[in-house]
Amino acid sequence: MGLTDEQMGEKLEAVKKIQVFLDPDPTVKGLVSLNYKLAELQLAKDHVSGMILEAMKNMAEYEILRETSQNIHDRQLDFLVATDPSVQAQKSAEARAIHARLKMPSLVMDLHHADIAEVKASWYLKCLQLVSSNLESANSNLSRQITVIQMDQNLQGNGGGRNIVKTLNI
Repeated sequence: MGLTDEQMGEKLEAVKKIQVFLDPDPTVKGLVSLNYKLAELQLAKDHVSGMILEAMKNMAEYEILRETSQNIHDRQLDFLVATDPSVQAQKSAEARAIHARLKMPSLVMDLHHADIAEVKASWYLKCLQLVSSNLESANSNLSRQITVIQMDQNLQGNGGGRNIVKTLNI
């Protein structure tokens, strides 16, 4: 069975607590601070990646449940249209389908709930993918900060303006 609404909510609350603040001026604290932030960011990315895998499995489970509900609903609808005299007495195909659905309210509600659960699972997955995208963006910004520090160190270590460009190891 897929994740419940409560489980998805708890997991999203935990994700909301993930915060990695980048230094406004990366040259002040230096590479040590940025390396620490890089490790912190990587842990967060790994955690969210694991959650995304779980959310993808969750989404697949809810798709299967919805498909199963849809098939049961459709089979019963076809059965009633083919065999029930009161359904067959209706004048149009649309009226027959409506009359048949009125005779199977639990299956109609099961399908409705399965549709809702699938939408919620999709929303949960998209939320996690958005967080992952934001973490990737922060990682990119952090990499740029590391480059800035390395360039600053290379320029400060340069004697008299010679060999301004040095190899940057990122």
